[in-house]
Amino acid sequence: MEGDEDVRSAVLQLLLETSMYTGDCFLDRLTESIAEYFTLDRVYLCELSMEVDRCHLVAAHGRSRTANPEAFHMAGPFDVVIDRGNLVQEMSVQEHFPADIQLKALRAEAFIGTVLKAESDDPIGALFIIHHEPLPEAQLIATVISHLAPRIGAELERQQHE
Repeated sequence: MEGDEDVRSAVLQLLLETSMYTGDCFLDRLTESIAEYFTLDRVYLCELSMEVDRCHLVAAHGRSRTANPEAFHMAGPFDVVIDRGNLVQEMSVQEHFPADIQLKALRAEAFIGTVLKAESDDPIGALFIIHHEPLPEAQLIATVISHLAPRIGAELERQQHE
């Protein structure tokens, strides 16, 4: 199946581009690589804070890195990602979450997110992709980042233990 080959190719390429890094360097390089590989506006990697309603920005890359970590309140699509494990909104994300001021500020049209889990299977973070126009390949991107999520979650958990 061609889609499976595209996923394998993307996952392999992204793992190769980040294989020599750990810690913050890995997370920074990963967000950069995802943004460049898929030509995306913004990729945010967040860690859930002890306060359930907030997400702490750990790494970000894209056209505009001006994301205020305080703006990532766990509401709207961010909350859906944590609750359901993922969210793929190919277009019209602002219409589905009209009260979300962060999406408006970022001029979001498409949104993809996946939860990051600890070895205990508890959610510890999330990877969010926000783009200014529809993303017809949103499902492919979501599948790729879901394959990367265990590696990202393991690195995030390792950093927490340190």
